Amino acid sequence: MLDTLYLGIGTLVLVCVNIALGSISALMNREWNWTTFWKGIIKVTIITVAFAAVWFVGWLNKDLVTVEVNGQMVNLQMAVHLILAAGFAVYAKKVVGKLKELIAKKTEDYKNSDTKTEIESDKIDAKTENSNTTKEIQA
Repeated sequence: MLDTLYLGIGTLVLVCVNIALGSISALMNREWNWTTFWKGIIKVTIITVAFAAVWFVGWLNKDLVTVEVNGQMVNLQMAVHLILAAGFAVYAKKVVGKLKELIAKKTEDYKNSDTKTEIESDKIDAKTENSNTTKEIQA
């Protein structure tokens, strides 16, 4: 019972760290989106409540074998435990990958991407000014 609880807490922490790392990356790349952030938070909350409810129902009815996993029949508690274990592995891989990307990417890379954007917008402004000046000269 406590193993599943610890696994669930660990998976939830990994999911939250994944959201935090994605948010930091989006902020640094100037791609932050509140809608995406809140969708992630709502998704995590609903999934957590659903897992807790299904596990509780399985706890109330321990003797019922209800789910087939890889050809083996298991009760709801074991099914939740197996899904949490798989989720833990998936999110652990995602978090480690995002950490690796953040560590590997230099701060200068973020600064250069900002500078590039500023230079590109300056070029667009200069083209607009040149076309307006050309129109004034022709008139």
